[in-house]
Amino acid sequence: MSPEQLEGYLRRLELKFDQPEGDGLDGTFLLGFDTESYESALPPGGKLVRLILSIRKQGEILSVQAPFLYDANEAADPKALYECLLDINYAVDGFHFEVDRRDGEVRGACSIPIRDSNLSFDAFRKLLFAIPVAVDHFDARIRKCLRKPATKAKPRTIATEQHAAPLAESVSRLIKVVEVLVGRGKPRRRRQPRSRQQVSKQPDNGRGQQGHEEKIE
Repeated sequence: MSPEQLEGYLRRLELKFDQPEGDGLDGTFLLGFDTESYESALPPGGKLVRLILSIRKQGEILSVQAPFLYDANEAADPKALYECLLDINYAVDGFHFEVDRRDGEVRGACSIPIRDSNLSFDAFRKLLFAIPVAVDHFDARIRKCLRKPATKAKPRTIATEQHAAPLAESVSRLIKVVEVLVGRGKPRRRRQPRSRQQVSKQPDNGRGQQGHEEKIE
């Protein structure tokens, strides 16, 4: 299959496309398809799947890629995302998802050997339109694995500049109250009873010594 034949197929389908210029880009075509639910991860966004069609290895392989469909770095659980993509690849023939671990790009890809047989227009049309339909169909399932868990809000603190001085003053008053309460709670020393000798030496206030001693006994 030649680049001219591929361009002829695209024109028969009345699709808009671009042909980038540069070394190694001969036989490369860029085009897009509208989607129902999938939203592009590439700017400017929108419900659109972009495709890159190219003929490789001197016309032996037709390569179709849907670049940057998702970003694997956004996955809440990368392992769950990879398992999801593997399950989809197992269920779908021809088209599959790939993950570039260098930058997290999740892309769709399809390679059709065309060395020994010419790809018919009808087969090309079915292949081309099946890719955006597949991306749309599996979009909700894939995005489920990309959602990050909700983060808990950090607790607010009162130790701000406007509260620092009143807080320090309140703590100081609290410490003083605690010190007073602790001081009141100390055990009092037991008062020793006065001895007979100590009592007898006290002045009798006009009473006789003998009478004072008899009162004590």
